[in-house]
Amino acid sequence: MKKKASQRGSLRLTSDKAERLRAFREAPADDGRRPRPEPAHVVLARAQAAEAERLRRARAPKAEASSRALTVKDEPAKEEPSQALVAIDNEAKARREAERKEERRKKKERELFAPDAKGETALHRAVLAGDSTELRRLLGLPSCRVDCPNFYGDAAIHAAAQLGHIESLTILRDANAQTDRRNRHGLTPLCLAASKGHSQAVVIIAHNLTKRAINAYCGGYTALHWCCVTGIDAACGFLAKKGADASLRAEPDGETCLYKAATYSHTPCVDILLDAGCDANATNSDGATALLACAASGDYASLDLLIARGGDVHKADLSGRTPLGVAAQKGNLSCVSRLAAAGAFSSSTTPAGDTLVDRFLYKLSFPFAKKEGSEDVAPGGCTG
Repeated sequence: MKKKASQRGSLRLTSDKAERLRAFREAPADDGRRPRPEPAHVVLARAQAAEAERLRRARAPKAEASSRALTVKDEPAKEEPSQALVAIDNEAKARREAERKEERRKKKERELFAPDAKGETALHRAVLAGDSTELRRLLGLPSCRVDCPNFYGDAAIHAAAQLGHIESLTILRDANAQTDRRNRHGLTPLCLAASKGHSQAVVIIAHNLTKRAINAYCGGYTALHWCCVTGIDAACGFLAKKGADASLRAEPDGETCLYKAATYSHTPCVDILLDAGCDANATNSDGATALLACAASGDYASLDLLIARGGDVHKADLSGRTPLGVAAQKGNLSCVSRLAAAGAFSSSTTPAGDTLVDRFLYKLSFPFAKKEGSEDVAPGGCTG
């Protein structure tokens, strides 16, 4: 009985002590008694719980529309870009894209007009192939240079003139190609076309040229010299009407255009040049006239024209050769008869002492014989 009563008393004391301790801890701070500090592990646990709550709230989804509206009122709203700024930005982007596209196009065209392994550009290849459609397409490109030279200094118009491609020449001329441009050899498209005998090409090229460009020397010859050499009388007449100077002499032989036409037996060119006012008795550097050239080549038609225009049948060159003597030496009977009819037989005797008639008849009868005691003297005083 005593043991059970003692146990009940101890339990009552223990419960009273716990009650007093709880009342001490929950008592207000202003009662004058100092509160007891919390353990360190409790403070740490409380701080960790607060940090976890803060992170949870930061990662939580946004509130409802009503609460969001309240929050937006409290916080400064982000301004949306205006339509003007958006338009300016889009315009700048479009400009940059256009610049990149233009740069790619220019690079492609530079590669297109660069000389290939043979030194030819795209324009030269189109002209050489005679492809007028491709030539027009290339000339329509913004970066195309119509006078772009190849490896040898020839522009596309040089190639067209040399080949005589009329359509290509017309296209290039209308595209403002430089028709008086010289290549590395100093040749212009006009002289190239004339030297190759392309009459219509000469007319197309010389259509817009000045007198100075028409009378320019190329390789010692003017374009009119080349026309007389190749015998393109239509181009010869066109150049004469455009102001080509027929009195100019070729270099270095000093031959006139009339002498060239007579040498190569181009009678229509001789007639055109005489109508243009050429001197029928003009001489070259050796003193020979166009009559002597006709007598040497046997061109009796040109000989008749020269005699009718005042050609001197007695005029000899620096070596003493006369037209009749040269005609007799060459055996050109037609020229001899025409010169004789013009009074050429009234000239003096040859250096051998006999007349030209004797020498001519001797040459016809015994072409390989020699006179006794003298060397074979050709008609006109030339020793053979």
